[in-house]
Amino acid sequence: MTLSAVLIVTVVVLATRVFGEPAGFEPRQVTPLSDAALAPRSHHTAVWTGTQMLVWGGDDGRRTFGDGAAYDPSRNMWPHLPRAPIQPRSHHSAAWTGKEMIIWGGTAKPTETGITPLGDAAAYNPASGRWRTIAQSPSSFWQLDARATAVPGMSRSP
Repeated sequence: MTLSAVLIVTVVVLATRVFGEPAGFEPRQVTPLSDAALAPRSHHTAVWTGTQMLVWGGDDGRRTFGDGAAYDPSRNMWPHLPRAPIQPRSHHSAAWTGKEMIIWGGTAKPTETGITPLGDAAAYNPASGRWRTIAQSPSSFWQLDARATAVPGMSRSP
């Protein structure tokens, strides 16, 4: 199964759970995603910017990846992200700030045992197409196993 197929299934399942199935919903056309041109992987991260899905890092069980791509649904294209200033990794965390995708922590090896956790981080700005490094964390993010999710257009006010 390609990364594109996995992402389609993930998005459909999440959308159904978050928004429910509207009465009378009948999709008129389903267009397959273009190939992401990334190696198949797991333990990667993905964030939604409001217009693109940024995918970065992960592993294939033998090696870690330091590459990524930005899926643009309006063009059905996966432009590659520029090289990040941090080493390839998997089991890392990512978050979208509204301007940047923050990547931090994880491991340099595609395993969860016998490794040294990484404490460095970087931020990618899709508007400029540039990465920047972020100061080293005083503690390891490995134990946090942080996950962040945002649904654009939804807010809750007390």
